[in-house]
Amino acid sequence: MPVEYVGNEKQVFQVYLQIDSLDRTGLLADVTNIFSESKTFITAIKTQSHRDKTATLELAIEVKDTEQLAALVKKIHSLQDIIGVLRVKNRRDDSRVK
Repeated sequence: MPVEYVGNEKQVFQVYLQIDSLDRTGLLADVTNIFSESKTFITAIKTQSHRDKTATLELAIEVKDTEQLAALVKKIHSLQDIIGVLRVKNRRDDSRVK
């Protein structure tokens, strides 16, 4: 689903991401460091470890445009043990878009 953001320079858009990964020590720190380095606000975060030794991180973040979002997703994918990153429509809706 192509998305284009239109607005002024200071306007931000809330985006929901689901990150699936192998569960490991330091995972949350590694992920949040990416957002910290890019000065991206995380407005909500939920983490869950699973019995199969995987973890799911659900984040709400504020981005200024799709280029910033794409750069963040690329950096997350480059982390060790990341299985996938999905953009979700919203946290309450289980429908997913890429």
